Amino acid sequence: MLQLNVIPESNKVLVQYPEAAKIPSKVIQRSSVTSIEKKWEIETRAYIYSFLRKWILQRNAAYKSKGELNGKRAADVDRLLLMLIQVQYSTIHTMCRKIVENYEVFISLFPTEYSKNIDYTRQVIAPILLWCKEYRDQIDNKK
Repeated sequence: MLQLNVIPESNKVLVQYPEAAKIPSKVIQRSSVTSIEKKWEIETRAYIYSFLRKWILQRNAAYKSKGELNGKRAADVDRLLLMLIQVQYSTIHTMCRKIVENYEVFISLFPTEYSKNIDYTRQVIAPILLWCKEYRDQIDNKK
């Protein structure tokens, strides 16, 4: 997932995204350890929200263009989009918990093996879903 590297001499933080996301790194100002943790959570939450939302909308458009957007798929798209909106500004743990609770719904929208979108799903979306599960499990095991 996102990686934050503190640059002590310049009082800045380098934010690096997963390579498959094709987002350039950026530098942000830092003020304290707490603010770095908060910034990591904000950036990670925004990354997850943005990429999952775009992917869900893309899947919806793909199914619609192929005439394969049946009632269940449309309901799954709506369910996932609503869930993302509801957790967009919640804690990263809450967001991950809700995403994991909807794993089966995400999987129901995965493209077929022969789709041109399968590589993106495997390289970007599946790692996000897996990371959310691992993060949720790690936090839940601390309790």
